[in-house]
Amino acid sequence: MATPEQQRTPNDRSTRPSEIASSSSSSSRSWVWEYYSKDTNPIFALCSLCRTKVNRGKDMSTGPLMRHLQRKHDRVYRQHLSAKALLRLSQSSSMHTTITDSTGDSAISSTLTLDPFFINCPSFDDCLLKWMISSYQPLRIVEDPYFRRMCQSLNKKAPIISRDKIKALLAERFQLTVELTKNILKGQHFSFTTDGWTSLANIGYVTCTAHFIDRTTWKLHSFVMGLYEKDGGSRHEDIVDYCETQLSFFNLPYSHAVAVVTDTENTMVAAGRLFVQHSAEANGSTKWLGCIDHLLQLVTKKAFSGMFFVYCFFIYLCTL
Repeated sequence: MATPEQQRTPNDRSTRPSEIASSSSSSSRSWVWEYYSKDTNPIFALCSLCRTKVNRGKDMSTGPLMRHLQRKHDRVYRQHLSAKALLRLSQSSSMHTTITDSTGDSAISSTLTLDPFFINCPSFDDCLLKWMISSYQPLRIVEDPYFRRMCQSLNKKAPIISRDKIKALLAERFQLTVELTKNILKGQHFSFTTDGWTSLANIGYVTCTAHFIDRTTWKLHSFVMGLYEKDGGSRHEDIVDYCETQLSFFNLPYSHAVAVVTDTENTMVAAGRLFVQHSAEANGSTKWLGCIDHLLQLVTKKAFSGMFFVYCFFIYLCTL
C-alpha cells in the first residue's frame, strides 16, 4: 500500500519549510530583483519602476514579480527576453571550435563539434511548446486534468506547468525566434509582399511577408513578419505604416528591398506607389510589382464577362 506521502498529488501537496527556504534562496538570484527591493514584510516586494508593493504569495516565489513586470512594464520585460535570447544564440555559436593550420589559412579551417557523440534528449518544456505551437493548442490545455494525467502516466516526474508558466515560455521562445530571424535576414536583399482583407466577422487584417534567396543554396525562403488587426478603414497609408513597422522591427532597410508585391486593387496600388516613394526618400530603389495571379484573375473575369454578353446577344438573335 502506498504511503500517505506517495498518495498526495503535486497539486494538493503542501509546501514544506525546507522547500520554502530553497525556493526563496534560488528566487533571490532571479533577474527580477534588478527591479525590486525587499520589503520589511518578506511576503511583499517593492517595484522600483512604479513603487508598487507586489504580493509574492505564501511560497514567496518570483512568479508574481515577473507577471507584474510583464503586465505593467512590458518594455522592460521584452528587453530581458531579448537579452536572454541573444545570450542563448551566442552560447550556441560558441559551442563550435574552429581550428586552423599552422599557416593560419582560414580557407582550410575546419569546425569540430561534439554533437555527433551525444544523443540529444529534448526537455519536456521544449517538446510541449513545439507541440502546442504546431497543433495550435490553447493555453488552457496545460491545466486540463486529463492532459496532466496523460503526462504523468508517461513519467510520474513530469512537471506540472501552469498557464502563466507556459505563457512565459512562449514569450521567451517568440523572442528567441525573432532574434534568430533577425540574424538570418541581416544583410540580405529581399522583397516583401503585403495584403489586407476582411474576415467573416467584419474584422480587417494586414500581413507582411519577407522573401529572400539563399546565396549558397539558391533556395527561396519566406518569413511572415506579422499579422495585425486593422484599426479603422482600409487606407493605403495605414497598410504602409503596418508594413514599415515590421520592416523596422526586423532591421530591414529600404536600401536592401528589391521589390514590393501587392494585388492590383486600387488601395493596394496606391500603397505600392507610396512604398516606392518612401524607398526613394531613403535612397533605396524598391520597385512595385502587381501580383500576376491577381492580374490573370481580372483578365479572365473580364474575358468571361464579355463572352457572357456575346452569348446573350447570340440567343437574342436566334429568337428573332
